[in-house]
Amino acid sequence: MLQTSNMELRVIEGGGQPAANRHFGVTVVSLPGGISGIVAKAKLPQRPPAPPEPRSFFLPIAGVIIAAFALVAMPALSAAANHEAEAEAAPPAAEEVKVTVAVHSTPEGAAVKRGDETLCTTPCDVELTADEEAELHLEMDGFVTLAHTFTPVTGAEPLALTLEAAAYQLAVEAPEGATVTVNGETPENAAEIDLGAELAEDVEVVVSQRGFRTFRATLNAAEFGDDRRHAVTAELAPVRRAARPAATAPAPEPAVEPEGPVPANPF
Repeated sequence: MLQTSNMELRVIEGGGQPAANRHFGVTVVSLPGGISGIVAKAKLPQRPPAPPEPRSFFLPIAGVIIAAFALVAMPALSAAANHEAEAEAAPPAAEEVKVTVAVHSTPEGAAVKRGDETLCTTPCDVELTADEEAELHLEMDGFVTLAHTFTPVTGAEPLALTLEAAAYQLAVEAPEGATVTVNGETPENAAEIDLGAELAEDVEVVVSQRGFRTFRATLNAAEFGDDRRHAVTAELAPVRRAARPAATAPAPEPAVEPEGPVPANPF
């Protein structure tokens, strides 16, 4: 038995040269002189296992954020892409074509309006969009407002419009309880009396009330303004009656003197 520094060598007789075999932690070696032996293999200390890495929560949170982005942002991006594709596929909008329309009225001098905007005074030209329905209003004092709807086209004929004369309007202001007559007739509403479009004769206005002097007025067409309106205010004056003379007392009768001599006073 051969021992060396805590290693045990077991001698194997024979001149054969066995292959180096690992057997139970030993290695077969060939020694000088044709001696084969087994050298024990020294065991090195094992390295301790690495501690487990701490579990990271970053990956789950990142996954949730990516999923939320996919649910919210992707539909919006897809809709925007579809909108852009539709916009590119849609044909370009046709440009508006403007046309000039001449407007004439009888009588002239009417205001041409579109909505609340005054465009011009007849005769005049207005610029409108072709093939688009438009509504114009013609206004003038003393005439009924005219509304005209049409579709302007390129090369259209001028508009020739005739205004209708408005009716003469009379308003009579009278004391409460007074009777108002116009041309012998009692109107339903003294504050708004329609006299018609023509005044062939003068208008007679009479306002009466018991205890007051009667009010009378005669009107003609020239007294109405351009808007064919006129107002009359009737002020009634009370009637003053003559005072009766005061009654006088009868004068006393004179004393009657006795006839003949007056008897003497015995006293």
